[in-house]
Amino acid sequence: MLKVRSLANLPTVGSNISMKSTLSIIVIIFPTIIFGQLKFNNLSTKVFDNKELFVGVENYIEITGIDYKASKTVFNISHGELSKVSGNKYLIRVNSTKPDTLKFYQDNRLSLIEVFSVKTIPFPIARLAGNSDTLLSVSQIKINPFLSVILPSCNFRHYFQIISFDTKIINANGDTTSIFGRTNGNFLPKELLFAIEKLNPKDKLLFEAINATCPDCRNIRLPSLLISIK
Repeated sequence: MLKVRSLANLPTVGSNISMKSTLSIIVIIFPTIIFGQLKFNNLSTKVFDNKELFVGVENYIEITGIDYKASKTVFNISHGELSKVSGNKYLIRVNSTKPDTLKFYQDNRLSLIEVFSVKTIPFPIARLAGNSDTLLSVSQIKINPFLSVILPSCNFRHYFQIISFDTKIINANGDTTSIFGRTNGNFLPKELLFAIEKLNPKDKLLFEAINATCPDCRNIRLPSLLISIK
């Protein structure tokens, strides 16, 4: 059993003590320095160390910095469903937006406790050219001629892909000048890109009947997207 010297008996700054023994004393008094990397990561978010969970989906949690010499580890949460995937990875599913307290024990000792906020996932929307803005230049569209899906103001890592859409070109006066047939996939077809090259400021592109899907969900219809040319 390690014996810690009394603080009253510790040498003063002016005493004759080696650097090696000083470091040894510090490690004995402050052992938590060794386990400073223990933390929860939600791999279902775009930023893993965000302390967020999301309602109605599987939150893929990884615990890093575990002391594998511990003979027993326990992970629990204050609400929701918890299941172990393998090793240090777990799934959490929550159904309410109240904060969730995550606790991790090693050999019956509470080693880590953190409170995660719980958020709902907003309905997905489409965006053009990898840009969150709806005012784009012709060159911006030509460089990235595709539609993508975003979740507004949400860090959840999603896998939605656009699979089809319709397109109209509307001039600055509000008249529809061109209607393009159904496009399969998320890239703008060549004939549409040729037409876009001739657009003027204040002309518009209207994407309608936008269908999207993801590996674990059914096909959904996204809201229409109106892009103005600058």
